[in-house]
Amino acid sequence: MTHESKPSGADWHRARRAAILRGPAGDAVRALGRPSRWTAVVAGGMQLLDLGLAAWCGLAGLPVWAIVLLAYGPGAWCAMARFAFLHETVHGIGAGRTKRVRHLLLRLGDLPTMGIANYVYYRWGHIDHHRRLGRDSADRLETTEGPVDLDLLFQTDTMTLSRAEGERPTPPPGWRRSAGLNLLRITARQLAYSVIDVLSLPVMVVTGFPYMRRRGPDFLRDTRLQAALVCAQIALIGLLLGWPALLYLFLAQTFFYIPIHPYFAYFSATHGAPPGGARPQPTMSIDGGRWFTVATFALDHHVEHHDFPNVPWYRLPKLRRLAPAFYPAGQRHAGVFSTIGRAMRAPPIYAAQGLELDDGRPPAG
Repeated sequence: MTHESKPSGADWHRARRAAILRGPAGDAVRALGRPSRWTAVVAGGMQLLDLGLAAWCGLAGLPVWAIVLLAYGPGAWCAMARFAFLHETVHGIGAGRTKRVRHLLLRLGDLPTMGIANYVYYRWGHIDHHRRLGRDSADRLETTEGPVDLDLLFQTDTMTLSRAEGERPTPPPGWRRSAGLNLLRITARQLAYSVIDVLSLPVMVVTGFPYMRRRGPDFLRDTRLQAALVCAQIALIGLLLGWPALLYLFLAQTFFYIPIHPYFAYFSATHGAPPGGARPQPTMSIDGGRWFTVATFALDHHVEHHDFPNVPWYRLPKLRRLAPAFYPAGQRHAGVFSTIGRAMRAPPIYAAQGLELDDGRPPAG
C-alpha cells in the first residue's frame, strides 16, 4: 500500500482538529486562531540583538572561544527567532496580510544569515509539509514537479524513512549501534553541509537552489535572488564588522541543527515516532520545561501546531490546556537531552511511515 492510499499524518491531524472543534472547548479553541503581530515585534527585537552580538564579536576583539559561546547560546536563540518568524509568516498568522507582503517578509526576515535553506523551505515547502505529512518518500523530492513534503530533505540523515515509493522505511545510511558514533557522524555531516552551503552561495546566484529544480523558472529565479541578497549581506557584514562577525553568524546557525545543541531535540524528534511505540503518532511534542518552550518559541508544542496551524505560537500552551485529553504527557517526548539520546540510539520513524496510526482520539477512560 502506497503512502498516497493509506491514511497519512496530515489526515490524522485533520481528524483531530475536527474532533476538538466539535467538543466543549471548540469555541474557545477557534478564538485562539486570531492573527497576531507579536511574533514580528519579538523577531525584530531578536534580529537587532543578533546584529548587536555580531558587531560585538567583530569590533571588540573577542577571542574565538567567546564567539563560540555566544553563538551556542544567544546566537542560536536568535536563529530560532528568525525560524519562528518565517514559520508564523508563511502561515499568515503573523505580519503580512497579502502573499506579496508575506513573501517580502520571508525574504528579509531571515537576515542576518549565512545561507538560504530556511528561506527556501518556508517560501516553497512548509505548507506542503502540513498537507502531505507522511505521504511522500524521499525520492519524490527529485522526481516530481508537484508539491512535496520538503521536511524529508532535512531528515534523510537522522530518521528512519521511506526512500522510494512503496518501500519499507529504513534507517539512515551509515547508521551505527553506538549513539556516540551516530552523534559524531551527524555533527560532522552538518558541519560539512553548513560549509558547503556558504561556499556555494555564489554558484546559487547563477544556478538557483540545487534541489527541487523541477519547480520551474519561478523557483530558480526566486532562489537566485535570495542567494544574491545573502551574498551582498555577507559582504557588507564582513566589510564593516570583519571575519569574527561572520564566524559568529555561521556558528549560530550551525549549532542550531547539530546533536550537541538542545535544539536538535526539536529537529530530530517532533516528527519521529519512537520505534516500537504502542500508539504511533506522526507528530510528537516535547516535554522540556518552560525554558525549552521559550527557547523554541513554543514549537515544542508541535502536535498542537499541526492540529491548529492558524494558532500563533504563544497561544499553543493555552490550546493544550483547553483540550488536555488530546495532549496527554504520556504521548510526548520526555526531556530534551534524553530525547536526543534516544534519537541517537534508534532513529525515529519519520511521520510514523509504514505504521498503522492510532485514531488520534483521547484514550478511553
